[in-house]
Amino acid sequence: MKSLTRLCRKYQLALIPFLMVFSFDGRSVIDVDGHRMVDGNLLTFGSDVWRQQMEADGLVALYLFNETTGPVRDVSGFGDPLDLVIDRPDPAVQPVNRNPGSLEIRFPTLIHSNGPATKIIDHCKANNELTLQVWLSNAASAELPRITPIRIVTLSNPLSTNQNQQSSANRNFFFGQDYDAGTMYRGVIRTSRSQSGGEIANDINITKVRELQSVVMTRDAQGISRLYVSYRDDNGRDRLVLRRELASDTDFHGSFSNWDDAAILGLGNEISYNTGLQSEDRAWLGTLYAVAIFCKALSPVQILGGAAPPQPALRPLNIDPSFVPTENHRRAAFLFRRLTGVTVPVTHPLIAQMATEIAGGTRIGWLRAAQIATSQPEFYNITVRDFAARMATREETVNAPLNDFVATIIGVVRDNENARSLLTGNFYYAADPDKAAVVDHLVDDILTSNNHYQDLERNRFNLAEVLVRRTPQSIYDGQGGVVANPDPAGLLTTRGWMEAHAVAGTNRRLVEYAFRQFMCVGMEHWADAYGPDNMVGRDIDRFPGNEHDTYTTSCRSCHSVMDSKRPAFARFDFSHGFIKNAFIHPPGDAPHQMPQNPAGVAEKMNRNDDVFPGGYVISNDEWVNHAVRGANEAFFGWRSERQRGYGVREFGQLLAGSEAFPRCLAQRAFRSVCKRDVAPFERGMINQVAREFEENGYNLRLLFEMIAVTEECMGQ
Repeated sequence: MKSLTRLCRKYQLALIPFLMVFSFDGRSVIDVDGHRMVDGNLLTFGSDVWRQQMEADGLVALYLFNETTGPVRDVSGFGDPLDLVIDRPDPAVQPVNRNPGSLEIRFPTLIHSNGPATKIIDHCKANNELTLQVWLSNAASAELPRITPIRIVTLSNPLSTNQNQQSSANRNFFFGQDYDAGTMYRGVIRTSRSQSGGEIANDINITKVRELQSVVMTRDAQGISRLYVSYRDDNGRDRLVLRRELASDTDFHGSFSNWDDAAILGLGNEISYNTGLQSEDRAWLGTLYAVAIFCKALSPVQILGGAAPPQPALRPLNIDPSFVPTENHRRAAFLFRRLTGVTVPVTHPLIAQMATEIAGGTRIGWLRAAQIATSQPEFYNITVRDFAARMATREETVNAPLNDFVATIIGVVRDNENARSLLTGNFYYAADPDKAAVVDHLVDDILTSNNHYQDLERNRFNLAEVLVRRTPQSIYDGQGGVVANPDPAGLLTTRGWMEAHAVAGTNRRLVEYAFRQFMCVGMEHWADAYGPDNMVGRDIDRFPGNEHDTYTTSCRSCHSVMDSKRPAFARFDFSHGFIKNAFIHPPGDAPHQMPQNPAGVAEKMNRNDDVFPGGYVISNDEWVNHAVRGANEAFFGWRSERQRGYGVREFGQLLAGSEAFPRCLAQRAFRSVCKRDVAPFERGMINQVAREFEENGYNLRLLFEMIAVTEECMGQ
């Protein structure tokens, strides 16, 4: 009969003493019961098929902690069992609590082999590869008054035979917890290139306390080392993700030829913890559920399945020696490079397809050729990503990190969505966790950090393949909960946009950059020296330097237009790493609060009210469009009769409905595809393409294609 622990795992019930829920998503080396998922099939622990698979994988030691007394048994079935004994440093204290399937270390101790771990050492030295997996629950953070890194698993030996020197300096490998401005997992593996070993660690604050986690550390014969750490997603499933990959660290290169043949396997502490050297006490406290050691480096695909990061592969290209490229092949290759950002030889089959379309000499043929290029992942991962990145930050650089703003533009292009939804929609794009093994907890990794998108970029996932549309947009309430965004407006209410423009300040930058990025006009060009100043804030001096003329001729021209639209963002702020809204976060200065004045309006909107007390006081999110006079009316081409509204969404609708919006996107697409800015004499071409863009439902992919085939871009 199964134990309570096993039943809790099977039915995903809470195990009260640890407040944990056990689950298994099918992407793991070994689960807490010793099973292994291979090609979608869960192998029965101990079966012949299981043993064959484990032998192929290089399993040399496995501990599932099913014993309640006596040694901890090695149940790998490989070679002579490497059983472990539990030390009892203080005879009056029982250091561990044992239940079938778990071993809780409550007080400092060491669980170790009675002699050298010969079978691990010999086989890993023969292969020069290692995989270590641990299922565990930490009792506390590594931020404790002990020497770190504290040891969870170690293969080490004292430097002298009298057991009187530290074994931490003579380790073949170890895995443990460390602290460096935050808790992390850290591993070290000795190689012939480094006696002290190469080190691999995850980002800080990934480790969890009193929560089930699986950690996998691998090192292959080429010296590539990886660290995987599981997280619990919003559905309560434990998912492994690749947290760190080191390929160029020379300390991991070489072989295991210098491994100590007398090293002892230990769990929960360093081998020489009890030699009278206080500094060697590296005790770890927590619960172990499974420890597996392989003398092969399991690949990301073996560990993560179909959600593994893509691995570069050489694609053989068979070239017909009789092939003679034509001018159409040259043009096709040039068009392909324009749209994808990569160069392929004219002999590539895709170029042949494009050349055939171009040969007819018609615009529709050129567009069909462009469609072949935009169907390639490089179009999204390079060209569209760079197009979006330039809009994502104040620096306007393609080096901007991937975030929800950039990912949402890529998704809208790929899915042929109406581009106006970029400023009005209640959605964003993120990765499908079944296609991309990245952290995906809504609060921890998307709403309060950029971890989700950072993982996507760091592991080079194909964005064209893994991104999915998610709805609705949400806001973190600061206390562990998630609330639907009360005023969603596409890119204008993404975390990336708010982090760039809503931090501190007075939210004027949100207006300035909305016009700059989506209307392609800087503030100096839409300023109106004669516009009404009835909505200019109290923080703007009407007599700078005691000269009212300075305000009239300089300050007023910008603030007349900008301040009248600023109330659209009156309820928003960005602080403590997440978006805040006055309808969601109560007044106050705490992390879960939002300074407000008056209630319902961010305090920043009315700050410095003593500069000109007679100025405009923002009391709600009603805005007015003052960019409707003279040249502004002609430039923007406002199509809505309604030139005032409430909140960000209606502000986004105003921008998206203008004539300037499609022109701006056409101009930006030209910059991304043609690699230069639009010349003044090319404005007619931009206007024509913008009109076609509108007529075809604001399809951004088609916009890129239309821009790419113009004579101005192709240089014909």
